[in-house]
Amino acid sequence: MATTIQLPRPLWYQKPVIDALEDEQHKYITFLASRRIGKSLVAKCMAIRWASMTRCNIGFICPTGDLCRKFIKEIVTILEGSGVVVASNSVDKFIQFCNGSMIYFHALEAFSRGAGNYKYMIFDECAFLDNEIFESVFKPMTMEADKVYFCSTPCGPAGVFYDNYMRGKAGEGNKRYISFSCTLEESGLYPDEEVEEIKRTTPELIYEQEYNCKFISGGISAFKNFDKRMTKAPADKTPHLYAGIDFSGASGGIDSTVLTIVNDRAETVLLKLWQNGDLKTLNEMAELLNLYNVREAFAEENSMGAISIQILKKKYKKIVPFVTSNASKREIVEHSMRNFESGKGSIIDTPAARAQFSNFVMQRTKGGKITYQNLNKNIHDDIPISYCLASWCCHQNERRGRYCLA
Repeated sequence: MATTIQLPRPLWYQKPVIDALEDEQHKYITFLASRRIGKSLVAKCMAIRWASMTRCNIGFICPTGDLCRKFIKEIVTILEGSGVVVASNSVDKFIQFCNGSMIYFHALEAFSRGAGNYKYMIFDECAFLDNEIFESVFKPMTMEADKVYFCSTPCGPAGVFYDNYMRGKAGEGNKRYISFSCTLEESGLYPDEEVEEIKRTTPELIYEQEYNCKFISGGISAFKNFDKRMTKAPADKTPHLYAGIDFSGASGGIDSTVLTIVNDRAETVLLKLWQNGDLKTLNEMAELLNLYNVREAFAEENSMGAISIQILKKKYKKIVPFVTSNASKREIVEHSMRNFESGKGSIIDTPAARAQFSNFVMQRTKGGKITYQNLNKNIHDDIPISYCLASWCCHQNERRGRYCLA
Protein backbone atom coordinates (compact mmCIF):
# COMPACT_ATOMS: atom_id res chain seq x y z
CA MET A 1 0.00 0.00 0.00
CA ALA A 2 1.45 3.34 -1.11
CA THR A 3 2.08 6.07 1.46
CA THR A 4 1.35 9.69 0.60
CA ILE A 5 3.68 12.32 2.05
CA GLN A 6 2.41 15.88 2.07
CA LEU A 7 5.21 18.42 1.68
CA PRO A 8 4.85 22.22 1.69
CA ARG A 9 3.95 23.71 -1.69
CA PRO A 10 6.98 25.53 -3.14
CA LEU A 11 6.86 29.31 -3.43
CA TRP A 12 7.50 30.99 -6.79
CA TYR A 13 11.21 31.54 -6.17
CA GLN A 14 11.71 28.02 -4.79
CA LYS A 15 10.12 26.23 -7.75
CA PRO A 16 12.94 26.86 -10.31
CA VAL A 17 15.44 25.58 -7.71
CA ILE A 18 13.40 22.41 -7.18
CA ASP A 19 12.95 21.94 -10.95
CA ALA A 20 16.74 22.03 -11.39
CA LEU A 21 17.19 19.59 -8.50
CA GLU A 22 14.80 17.18 -10.24
CA ASP A 23 15.91 17.49 -13.87
CA GLU A 24 18.53 15.39 -15.67
CA GLN A 25 20.59 18.29 -17.02
CA HIS A 26 22.00 20.05 -13.93
CA LYS A 27 24.23 18.49 -11.30
CA TYR A 28 25.45 21.45 -9.22
CA ILE A 29 22.60 23.69 -8.06
CA THR A 30 23.34 26.79 -5.97
CA PHE A 31 20.73 28.92 -4.20
CA LEU A 32 21.81 32.32 -2.85
CA ALA A 33 19.00 33.41 -0.56
CA SER A 34 18.04 35.91 2.09
CA ARG A 35 17.40 34.83 5.63
CA ARG A 36 13.80 34.01 6.54
CA ILE A 37 12.61 32.94 3.08
CA GLY A 38 12.94 29.14 3.33
CA LYS A 39 16.18 28.16 1.58
CA SER A 40 16.74 25.31 4.05
CA LEU A 41 13.13 24.16 3.62
CA VAL A 42 13.98 23.29 0.02
CA ALA A 43 16.93 21.22 1.29
CA LYS A 44 14.82 19.30 3.81
CA CYS A 45 11.97 18.65 1.36
CA MET A 46 14.32 17.45 -1.37
CA ALA A 47 16.09 15.14 1.07
CA ILE A 48 12.70 13.62 1.94
CA ARG A 49 11.68 13.36 -1.73
CA TRP A 50 14.95 11.75 -2.84
CA ALA A 51 14.95 9.30 0.07
CA SER A 52 11.31 8.32 -0.58
CA MET A 53 11.56 7.84 -4.35
CA THR A 54 14.30 5.22 -4.45
CA ARG A 55 16.68 3.53 -2.05
CA CYS A 56 19.72 5.79 -1.73
CA ASN A 57 22.17 7.46 0.63
CA ILE A 58 22.04 11.24 1.10
CA GLY A 59 24.73 13.38 2.70
CA PHE A 60 23.43 16.48 4.49
CA ILE A 61 26.26 18.81 5.58
CA CYS A 62 25.68 21.69 8.04
CA PRO A 63 28.03 24.12 9.82
CA THR A 64 27.23 22.83 13.32
CA GLY A 65 26.02 19.75 15.16
CA ASP A 66 23.18 21.82 16.62
CA LEU A 67 21.84 22.55 13.15
CA CYS A 68 22.13 18.87 12.20
CA ARG A 69 20.09 17.88 15.24
CA LYS A 70 17.52 20.58 14.51
CA PHE A 71 17.05 19.37 10.93
CA ILE A 72 16.76 15.74 12.03
CA LYS A 73 13.99 16.70 14.46
CA GLU A 74 12.18 18.80 11.84
CA ILE A 75 12.28 16.08 9.16
CA VAL A 76 11.10 13.42 11.61
CA THR A 77 8.28 15.75 12.69
CA ILE A 78 7.23 16.37 9.05
CA LEU A 79 7.03 12.60 8.49
CA GLU A 80 5.46 11.74 11.85
CA GLY A 81 2.65 9.19 11.52
CA SER A 82 3.50 8.28 7.91
CA GLY A 83 5.46 5.17 8.85
CA VAL A 84 8.20 6.23 6.42
CA VAL A 85 10.86 6.77 9.11
CA VAL A 86 11.91 3.56 10.87
CA ALA A 87 14.84 4.99 12.87
CA SER A 88 16.56 8.27 13.64
CA ASN A 89 19.38 9.28 15.93
CA SER A 90 20.49 12.81 16.76
CA VAL A 91 23.77 11.58 18.31
CA ASP A 92 24.94 9.48 15.36
CA LYS A 93 23.03 11.92 13.12
CA PHE A 94 21.01 9.84 10.70
CA ILE A 95 17.45 9.15 9.55
CA GLN A 96 16.57 5.70 8.18
CA PHE A 97 13.59 5.25 5.83
CA CYS A 98 11.43 2.15 5.49
CA ASN A 99 12.72 1.53 1.93
CA GLY A 100 16.33 1.41 3.20
CA SER A 101 17.26 4.99 2.29
CA MET A 102 19.53 6.83 4.72
CA ILE A 103 20.08 10.54 5.31
CA TYR A 104 23.41 11.07 7.06
CA PHE A 105 24.09 14.46 8.65
CA HIS A 106 27.62 15.82 9.06
CA ALA A 107 28.70 18.91 10.99
CA LEU A 108 31.63 20.90 9.59
CA GLU A 109 32.82 21.43 13.16
CA ALA A 110 33.31 17.66 13.55
CA PHE A 111 33.49 16.25 10.03
CA SER A 112 34.79 12.79 9.26
CA ARG A 113 37.06 12.09 6.31
CA GLY A 114 35.42 8.69 5.95
CA ALA A 115 31.93 10.15 5.74
CA GLY A 116 30.69 7.91 2.92
CA ASN A 117 29.44 7.79 -0.67
CA TYR A 118 26.19 9.56 -1.54
CA LYS A 119 23.80 9.68 -4.46
CA TYR A 120 22.69 13.16 -3.37
CA MET A 121 24.52 15.81 -1.34
CA ILE A 122 23.22 18.94 0.39
CA PHE A 123 25.43 21.71 1.76
CA ASP A 124 23.35 24.01 3.96
CA GLU A 125 24.80 27.39 5.05
CA CYS A 126 27.84 26.41 3.01
CA ALA A 127 29.28 29.94 2.90
CA PHE A 128 31.17 28.74 6.01
CA LEU A 129 32.77 25.81 4.17
CA ASP A 130 36.35 26.66 3.27
CA ASN A 131 38.10 25.49 0.12
CA GLU A 132 40.68 23.27 1.81
CA ILE A 133 38.14 21.11 3.64
CA PHE A 134 35.89 20.93 0.59
CA GLU A 135 38.73 19.91 -1.73
CA SER A 136 40.20 17.31 0.63
CA VAL A 137 37.02 15.83 2.12
CA PHE A 138 33.86 16.56 0.18
CA LYS A 139 34.82 17.19 -3.44
CA PRO A 140 35.59 13.51 -4.16
CA MET A 141 32.10 12.68 -2.83
CA THR A 142 30.41 15.34 -4.97
CA MET A 143 32.09 13.93 -8.07
CA GLU A 144 30.33 10.59 -7.49
CA ALA A 145 26.96 12.12 -6.55
CA ASP A 146 24.10 12.60 -9.02
CA LYS A 147 23.00 15.94 -7.53
CA VAL A 148 24.73 18.49 -5.30
CA TYR A 149 22.77 21.34 -3.70
CA PHE A 150 24.56 24.37 -2.22
CA CYS A 151 22.43 26.88 -0.31
CA SER A 152 23.36 29.79 1.92
CA THR A 153 23.29 33.47 2.60
CA PRO A 154 26.62 34.99 1.49
CA CYS A 155 29.75 35.48 3.58
CA GLY A 156 32.27 37.42 1.52
CA PRO A 157 33.34 37.08 -2.16
CA ALA A 158 35.38 33.89 -1.78
CA GLY A 159 35.03 30.23 -0.89
CA VAL A 160 33.13 27.19 -2.11
CA PHE A 161 29.69 28.79 -2.06
CA TYR A 162 30.78 31.97 -3.86
CA ASP A 163 32.73 30.01 -6.49
CA ASN A 164 29.84 27.67 -7.28
CA TYR A 165 27.32 30.49 -7.36
CA MET A 166 29.42 32.50 -9.82
CA ARG A 167 30.09 29.36 -11.88
CA GLY A 168 26.36 28.70 -12.13
CA LYS A 169 25.57 32.30 -13.07
CA ALA A 170 28.26 32.46 -15.74
CA GLY A 171 27.54 29.03 -17.16
CA GLU A 172 31.24 28.61 -18.04
CA GLY A 173 30.17 26.49 -20.98
CA ASN A 174 29.08 23.78 -18.56
CA LYS A 175 25.32 23.39 -18.24
CA ARG A 176 25.75 21.09 -15.23
CA TYR A 177 26.03 24.25 -13.08
CA ILE A 178 23.08 26.55 -12.42
CA SER A 179 22.51 29.24 -9.79
CA PHE A 180 19.49 31.06 -8.40
CA SER A 181 19.06 33.98 -6.01
CA CYS A 182 16.29 35.73 -4.11
CA THR A 183 16.43 38.67 -1.69
CA LEU A 184 14.00 39.36 1.13
CA GLU A 185 12.32 42.14 -0.85
CA GLU A 186 12.11 40.08 -4.04
CA SER A 187 10.47 37.17 -2.22
CA GLY A 188 7.28 39.10 -1.46
CA LEU A 189 6.95 36.91 1.60
CA TYR A 190 6.56 39.81 4.03
CA PRO A 191 4.51 43.03 3.86
CA ASP A 192 6.38 46.23 2.98
CA GLU A 193 6.10 47.62 6.50
CA GLU A 194 7.78 44.54 8.00
CA VAL A 195 10.61 44.70 5.45
CA GLU A 196 11.08 48.38 6.28
CA GLU A 197 11.17 47.54 10.00
CA ILE A 198 13.91 44.94 9.40
CA LYS A 199 15.85 47.43 7.27
CA ARG A 200 15.48 50.21 9.85
CA THR A 201 16.63 48.09 12.80
CA THR A 202 19.49 46.25 11.04
CA PRO A 203 22.94 47.76 10.44
CA GLU A 204 23.41 48.56 6.75
CA LEU A 205 26.21 46.07 6.06
CA ILE A 206 24.34 43.27 7.82
CA TYR A 207 21.16 44.02 5.87
CA GLU A 208 23.07 44.09 2.59
CA GLN A 209 24.61 40.68 3.25
CA GLU A 210 21.91 38.81 5.15
CA TYR A 211 18.79 40.13 3.40
CA ASN A 212 19.98 41.72 0.15
CA CYS A 213 22.34 38.82 -0.66
CA LYS A 214 25.44 40.90 -1.38
CA PHE A 215 28.90 39.38 -1.23
CA ILE A 216 30.48 41.98 1.07
CA SER A 217 34.27 42.21 0.78
CA GLY A 218 35.81 41.46 4.18
CA GLY A 219 32.48 40.18 5.50
CA ILE A 220 30.44 41.70 8.33
CA SER A 221 32.30 40.24 11.29
CA ALA A 222 33.28 42.63 14.09
CA PHE A 223 36.74 41.07 13.66
CA LYS A 224 37.53 42.61 10.28
CA ASN A 225 39.62 40.34 8.04
CA PHE A 226 39.90 37.84 10.90
CA ASP A 227 40.78 35.15 8.35
CA LYS A 228 44.23 36.76 8.03
CA ARG A 229 44.82 35.89 11.70
CA MET A 230 43.88 32.21 11.20
CA THR A 231 46.55 29.51 11.18
CA LYS A 232 46.35 25.84 10.31
CA ALA A 233 48.80 24.80 13.03
CA PRO A 234 48.90 25.72 16.74
CA ALA A 235 51.24 28.57 17.68
CA ASP A 236 54.54 27.94 19.44
CA LYS A 237 54.54 27.72 23.21
CA THR A 238 56.26 30.56 25.05
CA PRO A 239 57.38 30.62 28.71
CA HIS A 240 54.06 32.16 29.78
CA LEU A 241 50.74 30.72 28.59
CA TYR A 242 47.25 32.00 29.37
CA ALA A 243 43.75 30.56 28.99
CA GLY A 244 40.14 31.56 28.47
CA ILE A 245 37.18 29.33 29.30
CA ASP A 246 33.59 29.69 28.11
CA PHE A 247 31.30 27.15 29.77
CA SER A 248 28.21 25.68 28.10
CA GLY A 249 24.92 26.98 29.49
CA ALA A 250 24.17 23.68 31.19
CA SER A 251 24.86 19.99 30.85
CA GLY A 252 23.57 18.93 27.45
CA GLY A 253 23.20 22.57 26.43
CA ILE A 254 23.21 23.64 22.80
CA ASP A 255 26.50 25.52 23.07
CA SER A 256 29.90 24.05 23.88
CA THR A 257 32.41 24.36 26.68
CA VAL A 258 35.54 25.84 25.11
CA LEU A 259 39.12 26.12 26.35
CA THR A 260 41.56 28.38 24.49
CA ILE A 261 45.22 28.60 25.50
CA VAL A 262 47.36 31.41 24.04
CA ASN A 263 51.02 32.31 24.29
CA ASP A 264 52.32 35.73 25.36
CA ARG A 265 51.67 37.05 21.83
CA ALA A 266 47.95 36.13 22.06
CA GLU A 267 48.48 33.35 19.51
CA THR A 268 46.38 30.21 19.99
CA VAL A 269 48.39 27.25 21.24
CA LEU A 270 45.38 25.02 21.99
CA LEU A 271 41.68 25.10 21.12
CA LYS A 272 39.53 22.39 22.69
CA LEU A 273 35.73 21.99 22.60
CA TRP A 274 33.49 19.74 24.70
CA GLN A 275 29.79 19.11 24.10
CA ASN A 276 28.94 20.04 27.69
CA GLY A 277 30.50 21.08 30.97
CA ASP A 278 30.09 17.91 33.05
CA LEU A 279 32.56 16.60 35.63
CA LYS A 280 34.47 14.52 33.05
CA THR A 281 34.93 17.65 30.91
CA LEU A 282 36.14 19.72 33.87
CA ASN A 283 38.65 17.04 34.89
CA GLU A 284 40.02 16.86 31.34
CA MET A 285 40.26 20.65 31.24
CA ALA A 286 42.17 20.79 34.53
CA GLU A 287 44.61 18.18 33.21
CA LEU A 288 45.26 20.28 30.09
CA LEU A 289 45.71 23.50 32.08
CA ASN A 290 48.27 21.77 34.31
CA LEU A 291 49.93 19.95 31.42
CA TYR A 292 50.49 23.25 29.58
CA ASN A 293 51.54 24.91 32.84
CA VAL A 294 49.09 27.77 32.19
CA ARG A 295 50.06 30.79 34.24
CA GLU A 296 46.46 31.99 34.69
CA ALA A 297 43.01 31.34 33.21
CA PHE A 298 40.00 33.67 32.95
CA ALA A 299 36.69 31.78 33.08
CA GLU A 300 33.22 33.17 32.41
CA GLU A 301 31.35 33.08 35.71
CA ASN A 302 27.84 33.73 34.36
CA SER A 303 25.14 31.04 34.51
CA MET A 304 26.68 27.63 35.37
CA GLY A 305 30.19 29.09 35.34
CA ALA A 306 30.41 29.78 39.08
CA ILE A 307 29.84 26.12 39.97
CA SER A 308 32.23 24.90 37.27
CA ILE A 309 34.95 27.27 38.49
CA GLN A 310 34.70 25.93 42.05
CA ILE A 311 35.04 22.36 40.77
CA LEU A 312 37.99 23.28 38.55
CA LYS A 313 39.81 24.99 41.42
CA LYS A 314 40.21 21.66 43.18
CA LYS A 315 42.67 20.58 40.49
CA TYR A 316 43.80 23.87 38.94
CA LYS A 317 44.21 26.78 41.36
CA LYS A 318 45.10 29.65 39.00
CA ILE A 319 41.62 30.30 37.67
CA VAL A 320 40.03 33.78 37.82
CA PRO A 321 36.24 34.28 37.55
CA PHE A 322 35.16 36.78 34.88
CA VAL A 323 31.66 38.28 35.00
CA THR A 324 30.46 39.05 31.49
CA SER A 325 28.37 42.19 31.26
CA ASN A 326 27.79 44.29 28.16
CA ALA A 327 30.63 46.62 29.25
CA SER A 328 33.14 43.87 30.13
CA LYS A 329 32.30 41.93 26.95
CA ARG A 330 32.97 45.05 24.89
CA GLU A 331 36.30 45.53 26.62
CA ILE A 332 37.66 42.05 25.93
CA VAL A 333 36.23 41.85 22.39
CA GLU A 334 37.53 45.26 21.35
CA HIS A 335 40.95 44.42 22.78
CA SER A 336 41.18 41.40 20.46
CA MET A 337 39.81 43.47 17.57
CA ARG A 338 42.62 45.99 18.04
CA ASN A 339 45.16 43.16 18.26
CA PHE A 340 43.97 41.72 14.95
CA GLU A 341 44.04 45.13 13.28
CA SER A 342 47.66 45.58 14.36
CA GLY A 343 48.66 42.11 13.17
CA LYS A 344 48.80 40.51 16.62
CA GLY A 345 47.23 37.28 17.84
CA SER A 346 46.05 34.19 15.97
CA ILE A 347 43.19 31.67 15.86
CA ILE A 348 43.44 28.01 14.88
CA ASP A 349 41.48 27.63 11.64
CA THR A 350 38.67 25.13 12.17
CA PRO A 351 35.21 25.11 10.54
CA ALA A 352 33.58 25.95 13.88
CA ALA A 353 35.98 28.84 14.55
CA ARG A 354 35.54 30.21 11.04
CA ALA A 355 31.73 30.06 11.28
CA GLN A 356 31.60 31.64 14.73
CA PHE A 357 34.02 34.48 13.99
CA SER A 358 32.23 35.15 10.66
CA ASN A 359 28.91 35.57 12.47
CA PHE A 360 30.19 37.63 15.40
CA VAL A 361 28.92 41.15 14.71
CA MET A 362 28.59 44.56 16.32
CA GLN A 363 25.07 45.89 16.78
CA ARG A 364 23.45 48.87 18.49
CA THR A 365 20.56 48.57 20.92
CA LYS A 366 17.55 50.89 20.67
CA GLY A 367 19.17 52.90 23.45
CA GLY A 368 22.29 53.37 21.32
CA LYS A 369 24.60 51.02 23.22
CA ILE A 370 27.07 48.88 21.27
CA THR A 371 26.73 45.13 21.74
CA TYR A 372 28.56 42.15 20.27
CA GLN A 373 26.74 38.92 19.50
CA ASN A 374 26.34 36.17 16.96
CA LEU A 375 24.05 37.01 14.08
CA ASN A 376 22.87 33.48 13.29
CA LYS A 377 21.01 31.79 16.16
CA ASN A 378 22.24 28.38 14.96
CA ILE A 379 25.90 29.41 15.27
CA HIS A 380 27.22 30.23 18.73
CA ASP A 381 29.93 32.55 20.04
CA ASP A 382 31.70 30.32 22.57
CA ILE A 383 34.94 30.14 20.54
CA PRO A 384 35.30 33.94 20.08
CA ILE A 385 34.48 34.56 23.75
CA SER A 386 36.93 31.89 24.93
CA TYR A 387 39.66 33.39 22.72
CA CYS A 388 38.92 36.96 23.87
CA LEU A 389 39.09 35.86 27.51
CA ALA A 390 42.46 34.18 26.91
CA SER A 391 43.80 37.21 25.06
CA TRP A 392 42.55 39.54 27.81
CA CYS A 393 44.13 37.32 30.47
CA CYS A 394 47.42 37.54 28.57
CA HIS A 395 47.08 41.33 28.32
CA GLN A 396 46.33 41.77 32.02
CA ASN A 397 49.28 39.61 33.08
CA GLU A 398 51.83 40.96 30.64
CA ARG A 399 50.81 44.53 31.47
CA ARG A 400 51.71 43.99 35.12
CA GLY A 401 55.33 43.37 34.12
CA ARG A 402 58.37 43.09 36.31
CA TYR A 403 60.32 46.10 37.55
CA CYS A 404 63.77 46.34 39.11
CA LEU A 405 64.43 49.34 41.35
CA ALA A 406 68.10 50.32 41.65
